[in-house]
Amino acid sequence: MSPGDHKLMNSRLQAALKLQALCFDAANRTPGSFMNRDRAMDVVDALVNVVLDTMDQFLIEEKHK
Repeated sequence: MSPGDHKLMNSRLQAALKLQALCFDAANRTPGSFMNRDRAMDVVDALVNVVLDTMDQFLIEEKHK
């Protein structure tokens, strides 16, 4: 596995874990309460990181063709 593949897998795992924590937090809230904005922003940041890592990996692979 190349270092780029490892980085991409790690960013996907981090995004999934943060999304799982956000969903768990939202599911255990009492009706009418708000979700934690900081945790939601962490999920958005992690998903953006996955997209950017995926694009970076794609560009690296295209450059080597």
